[in-house]
Amino acid sequence: MRFKKFVTDYTFKQVIVENGRKKTITDYIGPAFVFSAEPEKLHRSKMICAVLAACCVAAVLVPLLVISPIIHCWYAMVPLILALIAVLNLSMCVGRALTVKSWVTRKQKDRITERLAPWSLVLIILSALSAIGQVVYYSISDHSPKDIPVTIATAVLLAASVSLFCVRDFFAMKETEAK
Repeated sequence: MRFKKFVTDYTFKQVIVENGRKKTITDYIGPAFVFSAEPEKLHRSKMICAVLAACCVAAVLVPLLVISPIIHCWYAMVPLILALIAVLNLSMCVGRALTVKSWVTRKQKDRITERLAPWSLVLIILSALSAIGQVVYYSISDHSPKDIPVTIATAVLLAASVSLFCVRDFFAMKETEAK
């Protein structure tokens, strides 16, 4: 089962606390991981990914906050609305990578390295679909200058998601002995 994927990495002990209640204490016994990159390169990589994730958040919110005629075009806006899910998950992956201490558990490694590439790929697909929808919208209807922020935001979203997909190896990890 998926939800018991990492249960073998922990030991569980029942102890009795001072008021007579039982308390379960968990100890991590699984493998520990650290980032493969040198600290200077890793810090720079984290900052690059943080800026790219912030660009994605801003780019997906601009079309939803700007009043523009293109927002009534469902085939251009539905992919951007669905991109909110991908941006949220992508931001969580980058946020976890930014807050990592010296070593991580296998569950944390999975949530950082194994999810960054798929979510950025989903974001590439959704922003490309929105860009195609906007091209179709521009070709069949009259567009106004109010549509420009949405188009620019979609282009920024596509560029940032492609960049995040290309830098996915920045967070490569290796197993370590020390915990």
